[in-house]
Amino acid sequence: MGGMLQDKVIIVTGGGSGIGATSARLFAEEGAWVVVADRDAAQGAAVVDQIGALGHKARFIAADVSHEGQVESMIGTVLSENGRIDGAFRDSSGWLVGDVFGCFGCDDARGFFDGDRRLSGDV
Repeated sequence: MGGMLQDKVIIVTGGGSGIGATSARLFAEEGAWVVVADRDAAQGAAVVDQIGALGHKARFIAADVSHEGQVESMIGTVLSENGRIDGAFRDSSGWLVGDVFGCFGCDDARGFFDGDRRLSGDV
C-alpha cells in the first residue's frame, strides 16, 4: 500500500542529521524516492542506509547548498536519474539558488527551493 508521496521524487537538503534526517525517513515511509543531500557524506550515507534497511528508496548526494555549482550538479543528477523533481524539503542554511532551475528547464520546481511553495500531500 502506497503512502501519500508514493513514487514522488523528493530532495531533502540538510538530510544527514536532525530534522532533515527525520523528514527524509518520513517521506520515504510515505513512499517517496528520497534524495538526501548534505555536506557530511558519512551522515548522509547513514541516513540512506537506514531508509534502505526499512525497504524504502533513497540516494545520497554530497552537496553544500551554499555553492551554486553543487546545487546545479545535484539537480542535474536527480533530473538525469529520474526525469523530474516532485518536491523538496529545505533543512539547510545558506541556500543559494540563482538561476539554477532555469538552466535545467525546471521552473515549476524553483518555488520549492525558493520557499514559495510548501510540500503537501498533493505534491
